[in-house]
Amino acid sequence: MGNAVYIVIIIVAIYVNYFIAKQFESVAADKGYTGSKYFHMCFWLSVAGYLLVIALPDRGGNSCACANSKNGASADSQTDTEDKAIVLGETNIQCPHCGRVQFKGNKTCVQCGASLAGTQRQQ
Repeated sequence: MGNAVYIVIIIVAIYVNYFIAKQFESVAADKGYTGSKYFHMCFWLSVAGYLLVIALPDRGGNSCACANSKNGASADSQTDTEDKAIVLGETNIQCPHCGRVQFKGNKTCVQCGASLAGTQRQQ
């Protein structure tokens, strides 16, 4: 009976690791790194793979425009008044500083805090 408990614990640990690895694969995709290699790194290396994905620099991949604009950047964030944000369609703009796509109503970038006050139409 003792061996059955160990087997169940191992199976549960594998399932938990699988779902965590899937989440970290989506985090890597949000950072701009696509492909299943990040899932495999997280699954087989566990904590080391998670740390690797956390340490990946952001390349502006699947930027999610669902972030709450009121909770965006802090007031002491650096802003660049010379650059102009680019309007993408009716509801989205692109930050001139970091390139992240976000809602047109945002006054500052949710990623870097740059001012989005001055917008220009994309040609």
